[in-house]
Amino acid sequence: MNAACAEHIDYLMDDLVEETMTAPSLELIPDEERGKTKCNWCNQPAEYYFVFEYGLNEGE
Repeated sequence: MNAACAEHIDYLMDDLVEETMTAPSLELIPDEERGKTKCNWCNQPAEYYFVFEYGLNEGE
């Protein structure tokens, strides 16, 4: 899972867009999951995760 703390959202978003050429959606991690999920940059508890919506076609 691609997740980030509030401090590192921009860094991870930039990396994901560069890697996939697609901007993901940003979702808030539910309270009950926050202590379990770590930030990809600093390993501190993450507050947000990124979701890619595959299968959507532009122009339809």
